[in-house]
Amino acid sequence: MQTKHSSLFTTNYITFDDAKRYNLQTIDSVASIVKYFKEQGRKVFVIGVSYGAFLTQMFFWEAFSDGKQGSYDSNGENPTLQSTLQGTARERNMARLAAGVGYNRFTQRFANVDLSNVTYVYGTADEQLGKLTTKEVDFLKSKNANVIVSPLDHQPTFVQYVDDGCEKAFGIKIKTFDRGFTDEYRNLVYISNANGNTNENADTVILKVQGGPEGVPVTELETTALEKLMEGQKSLNNMLRLNLKQVQIQDPSKFNTSDITFDQAKQYSLDNVALLDKVVKYFKNQGRFVYLISEGYGASMILELISQKGTSVANGYIVFATRLDMNDVFWQGLSEGKSGTFTNIVTNGDTKSFTPVVTPVVGDQSEAILRRNINRLAAGLWYFRFSQKIKAILENASTNRILNSFFAYGLTDMYVGSLTDDEDKVMSDQFLYSLSAEEGSQSDLTNMYLTLTLKDAFKIKPKE
Repeated sequence: MQTKHSSLFTTNYITFDDAKRYNLQTIDSVASIVKYFKEQGRKVFVIGVSYGAFLTQMFFWEAFSDGKQGSYDSNGENPTLQSTLQGTARERNMARLAAGVGYNRFTQRFANVDLSNVTYVYGTADEQLGKLTTKEVDFLKSKNANVIVSPLDHQPTFVQYVDDGCEKAFGIKIKTFDRGFTDEYRNLVYISNANGNTNENADTVILKVQGGPEGVPVTELETTALEKLMEGQKSLNNMLRLNLKQVQIQDPSKFNTSDITFDQAKQYSLDNVALLDKVVKYFKNQGRFVYLISEGYGASMILELISQKGTSVANGYIVFATRLDMNDVFWQGLSEGKSGTFTNIVTNGDTKSFTPVVTPVVGDQSEAILRRNINRLAAGLWYFRFSQKIKAILENASTNRILNSFFAYGLTDMYVGSLTDDEDKVMSDQFLYSLSAEEGSQSDLTNMYLTLTLKDAFKIKPKE
């Protein structure tokens, strides 16, 4: 219903009774579609995820029926609910819509129903719905349901276990995609071989997007940091690890022979984002799960990709050491080719990198030209106001956050500065997980927070 008639949910507040009625209409639509194909003598299999499944979850539905929202901790326990109404009409209405199904006690409604044709997959670390109780699991098993337990959070459970679920429920394997790795795409990426073993047919792709503009090689790939963290991880043998070759890496002559304009820099940055989209789409079309990782400029490439293509363009995101809304003095200075850093200030006992300092880069030698142009390239993304761009994307999405996303920043990051209080709030609202380092530069975040986010995102612990 909310897909066919989206204006009903974005322009006005619906009541809980409205939500229940709309859910019944959606269920009637699903039933009529199933009936239509079954009457043709076809086999019909139904897959439901989260709100679309709702069998036995003990959902904290009463608060949701009022339009509030909430979550569980990382163990799928101890729900935390909003104390007051927050969010847009769409967000509150989606909460009521979920409650319009979640208020049911399906353990009672299915008391006399055989569930032997049901495969039920749930996550023990589900922060959106909470993990099933022992009573719920026992109920499913007593009704002959096939129960699959995932150790992951909400969306990763679906991503990682849909194949197992379909095989056990329907006796079919998910379509095997052609996973040829053409020369065109080999030339766009560097294949990591950190463990001496690379599986080019892996289901999961980890794509590292180079950062900058400071602290990393400008026109050469930096590949060692991620490889060092992942060294010795046997589980990574089943993941294809790649580094994206951006425009300035593919053709350095565009940046080290003469000064480019800011308009040219903006176009090159958009070209980089288009290149990232092309590579992500290539691997997703092969039926793979694609996760993006970056810091600094590369992290802003990921933010712009989400802004353009939506929150589901990739399967997950780790972005750190960048800004949602870069300081105006800083990005404007970089747009003129100047270099910049941030200095620390102390406010009420808290030390943060807030004050930008930009200085001209002089000289006609290729190194000076290159530095000015790479600064302009970074400004070609940092002039965007990502907090507003992503907010606009989320207003039309099915969730009010970017699922399976991790955002980390340092309070004393000299290269991009600390997030402002407004940025910090937006980050906390828009990203599924957010972290800040009390003493954090880009190198601190690389060594410490990337380790944590990789563990949370992929359930691996990189080498310390």
